[in-house]
Amino acid sequence: MSTALEFPIAIALVGAPDSGKQAVAEAYKDLSASWFEEQTVKGLNVIPNGGNAILEDLNQAVGLFGGWKEDLRIFMRRYEQEQAYLYAKQNFITLGTALDNMAHTGVNMENILRGIQTEQQQQQLQVQQIAMTQLTYLFLSTFRYSFAFYIPKTAGLILPGANDDEANYNNRLDDALQMIFQNFGIRLQRLDQPTVEERAAFMHQTITDIAENGVQEITEIAQVEEDESLLLDASATLSE
Repeated sequence: MSTALEFPIAIALVGAPDSGKQAVAEAYKDLSASWFEEQTVKGLNVIPNGGNAILEDLNQAVGLFGGWKEDLRIFMRRYEQEQAYLYAKQNFITLGTALDNMAHTGVNMENILRGIQTEQQQQQLQVQQIAMTQLTYLFLSTFRYSFAFYIPKTAGLILPGANDDEANYNNRLDDALQMIFQNFGIRLQRLDQPTVEERAAFMHQTITDIAENGVQEITEIAQVEEDESLLLDASATLSE
């Protein structure tokens, strides 16, 4: 089958926790299974959420109760899996990217800034800023996907008396992601469709259209690789 799309392909899903990345990935894999079987490089591998894997394998808190070590560990675990699939010339879809890790680090950095600025917190802030700079560099040097889709966070229902700390944290992560997109000039395809099935169908249509009609630029990172000043200012990813 002739195609204008170079295989293997790497697909990224970006979005805050509870945005539905896993459900969309599974629906897309099912929907596109026959199409992938027709390609020279067959099948589609799913790289799971690294935070969930660390929580299950190591019993280590992540997200709201995690920190910069977990953000870097999640990135490295995902990156290693991506490189392994690319080396084996296999297609993959990943649940999360360096952008998600940057958002986590940025929100946790904001949490420190909101507290009383003790000497210990100042030290924690400096470490967090270093981690943000590292993740920024890793993003600039590794964000190389054939397609990248962003799933906006929808407001969830919080029952009366329930602890809404995690929901608020996830909403702030979505805000942080959008701020990162703006500050770095990133444009991702949005999955605004109301159902998981419709989001998967939109992804499938987008990818097959490009395979048949030629590659179009889905992800645009405007001059970001040439702007070294972004690496020197960890606050470049978020603003007040």
